[in-house]
Amino acid sequence: LELIEEENEAVDPSKGSFSTADLFNSKDLRKQLIVGIAVQLMMQFSGIDAVFYYSTTIFYQAQVDDPELATTLLGIVNVI
Repeated sequence: LELIEEENEAVDPSKGSFSTADLFNSKDLRKQLIVGIAVQLMMQFSGIDAVFYYSTTIFYQAQVDDPELATTLLGIVNVI
């Protein structure tokens, strides 16, 4: 809880919004920002977004009994 309170004090809501430049300049948030960007880039370059987008069509063409259910289950597994 102390860490959360320190972060809340570092980003004062009365000061205005937190800019993108503040993300890059803050040593406390730099590691999280780099990890988030890296994960998003890996997802984009792996093509998994296209699989998720067309998953219902893919399951339908693969003659799955319930392609919408399969897509829902795919989304749940992705969250887990």
